[in-house]
Amino acid sequence: MPLKLFKGFTLAEVLITLGIIGVVASLTIPGVMSAYNRHITETRLRGIYSTLQQAFRMYQAQFGDFSFTDSKDDEADVNGYSYTRSKLIFDTYFLPVFSGGTAYPRGTTFHVYSADGSVNFGTSRFEIYYVLNNGTVIGFTRAGNYDAVNFRVILNPQKTKLIGGKDVFFLSFRNDGNDNYTYSQLFKHKYDTPGGRDKLIEYCRSNTHYPANASTPDSFCTHLLFQNNFKIPKDYPIKF
Repeated sequence: MPLKLFKGFTLAEVLITLGIIGVVASLTIPGVMSAYNRHITETRLRGIYSTLQQAFRMYQAQFGDFSFTDSKDDEADVNGYSYTRSKLIFDTYFLPVFSGGTAYPRGTTFHVYSADGSVNFGTSRFEIYYVLNNGTVIGFTRAGNYDAVNFRVILNPQKTKLIGGKDVFFLSFRNDGNDNYTYSQLFKHKYDTPGGRDKLIEYCRSNTHYPANASTPDSFCTHLLFQNNFKIPKDYPIKF
């Protein structure tokens, strides 16, 4: 009986196949990773915002109304900023609604860079930072010269270069005059207007620490996401 010969792949064929796989992977993997990173950012930031909203509702339902200006101490500087007061407010009103967290040592700072990574904006004034159990870092301060509470959300604190609007976001809630704290009227009143979106995009990618309204670029990036239900819009000026 004649033997059947089975033809295998030549080395050239194997190399060509591997080359094709490599080219396809190089074209598709960056897109997949970008989509994944965008999804994770959207999900985590939306979750933080929802949790903060829950905290406001829960304590307002319990106490009727409240004003963060009621908490005073002798440590506050001329603008009213205070580590003691900020920690007390966060521990009382906000930490309980998270699954847990640990405060960083007093004086902890994080460097934030511009959208293209070329400019180091230095550190911003946040009195207390907490790392949550999911790895997210939240900076908190009770604003000094107006009735508001501010949160800096750092989604990727392990990175050596934190990009504003990609790794770092900013949420501010202001008293509406009736002891109700709503997402910053500054952005809604000034930029939810015709032409306002173009300014948001410009300021989000700015290399200037305070491009407008004494607000940092990540503030404007955050509002672009807020406008879109915390989904990253197609014209978002920062790539993932």
